[in-house]
Amino acid sequence: MVFLTGTWFKPNGDEAKIAAMVPIGYTFISAPRTTREGGGIALFYKTAIKIVKEDKTRHSDSFEQLTVKIETSKSYLTCVCLYRLHPKKKHGITWDQFFNDFPMFLESLNKEKELLITGDLNLHFETDNAPYVQRLKTVLEEHNLHQLVYKVTHRKNYMLDLLLVGELQHDIQDLSIEDKCISDHFVLSFLLKLSVPPVVKQKVKSRHLKSIDMDIFTSDINTSLKQIECMTYVALKDNIKDILDKHAAEREISVKPRKPAPWITPEVKAAKQEQCQAERQWRKLGTQVHRDIYIHHRKNTKVLLLQKIDNI
Repeated sequence: MVFLTGTWFKPNGDEAKIAAMVPIGYTFISAPRTTREGGGIALFYKTAIKIVKEDKTRHSDSFEQLTVKIETSKSYLTCVCLYRLHPKKKHGITWDQFFNDFPMFLESLNKEKELLITGDLNLHFETDNAPYVQRLKTVLEEHNLHQLVYKVTHRKNYMLDLLLVGELQHDIQDLSIEDKCISDHFVLSFLLKLSVPPVVKQKVKSRHLKSIDMDIFTSDINTSLKQIECMTYVALKDNIKDILDKHAAEREISVKPRKPAPWITPEVKAAKQEQCQAERQWRKLGTQVHRDIYIHHRKNTKVLLLQKIDNI
């Protein structure tokens, strides 16, 4: 599962763009901003996972939310992704409005035993003495929620993205906050113990052609052709199929579906390899120079990919 905030998707007109982004075996849920451009929340998840989008009837002007319920082997897990709007006078959004809306939203979730809330709250949680941080901590304490993010989540050393849980506190594993250089925000990832959904596979017919002894196979074809003086196309096709079945019988196998990617050429693969090498160097040495080199390679790979896609 992957939550995204600030998607900028429109309520209508972005269907083709979204369809191109969704891998085979995955489903997409979007909660776009409807009042003006920007904002928006989205979720990508494996289709095998049983997820239902919750329609929260109460609308808030101070934050956006996408709430889903995940069916597990035991019960349901409620996941919420938030995107808090910047307090601005021109939009009529204030801190007081947020601290009125947010507790009421949490009250609507009080019955959920297994609750996970994450997202971009756009407040500087790293400034512990800030009045709005103290107010948020009080709200979280009143609703028995624990904040698990332990370091900055923004390139400018801000802690803007949070992970809030109730009874799931000890079920969160391998929490990682990493700069992937795809946004000014870092990627927040973690593992959560849930029943693993089965991999969605498709049935295909295949032959183990590598096991064929080519000398015997060729001899059988020559012998068969010599026995028939005049052969129609259909007869020839059936004859060769019979010989092929003898040497490499057709079998049905299950495979993971893969989306065709004709744009992944040897040139693109080489560019991706250079990008990976640059990223490893940056992760190892941690210098700004190596970070810039990595970003340069990543941009080159992106430009090359777009060129290949346009040429298809």
